[in-house]
Amino acid sequence: MGFNRYFVPNLPQAGSIELPPEEAHHALRVRRETVGAKCVAFDGRGHVAICHFVQATKREIAIEVESHRFEPNEPQGHIRLAVAMPKGDRQKGVVEKAVELGVHELIPLVCQRSVSLPNELAAEKWHRIVVEACKQCERNRLMSISPSRSFESLIQSDFPDDPTAATASLKMIAHPQRNAPCDKETIRSPFDRISQRFQWVTIAIGPEGGFTNEEVQSAMDASWCQLDFGPRILRVETAVCVASLYACLCNA
Repeated sequence: MGFNRYFVPNLPQAGSIELPPEEAHHALRVRRETVGAKCVAFDGRGHVAICHFVQATKREIAIEVESHRFEPNEPQGHIRLAVAMPKGDRQKGVVEKAVELGVHELIPLVCQRSVSLPNELAAEKWHRIVVEACKQCERNRLMSISPSRSFESLIQSDFPDDPTAATASLKMIAHPQRNAPCDKETIRSPFDRISQRFQWVTIAIGPEGGFTNEEVQSAMDASWCQLDFGPRILRVETAVCVASLYACLCNA
């Protein structure tokens, strides 16, 4: 649309509203918005509105809704990624790419070889990254970041999928086929399952050192499929991109 975008959680269908403090600071100090300038506001739940500024002072930044619609800008199905987060600034890349590629839910995963343990401060930082990524990529529904989970808890979970659909859910663990601890089902190519459609696709991505054989065996014993991304070892950020694109193909 060409207009600056702002996150307004309580976006009305009509009338005016003040921007939240962080968004107001960005509008005034960074974007230098003025009265009459148009913008786009979204509420993080799929609703978006064309607005214009009716106040732009040091004390108050307010916008008025001109038109309002529901437009989440997401894949048809739902993508859930459970990721053993990398260290430091690389976490930002994981969250950003997941948002851009339409991931519905991100679960920070704690594995035997995890190098970073999620905490409350990290969760707050990730939430802000989600907001900024949605503003940039024009996604209007915020990606959910769930509380961290252990690998054992994840693979035993009964996720809230649709029980009425015969192919409602596909759960996979990303692990190279050459390191497979057993000969159960392995999806050797991201195109093996395109002929099937799933309402939910869940993919677990391990740390830089990969999942242990014991973890892979536990997942496959719990009826998870093994997903092989090919002969090269991918960094976590790259694996997130490949997994997200593959999941989009599965539930398109």
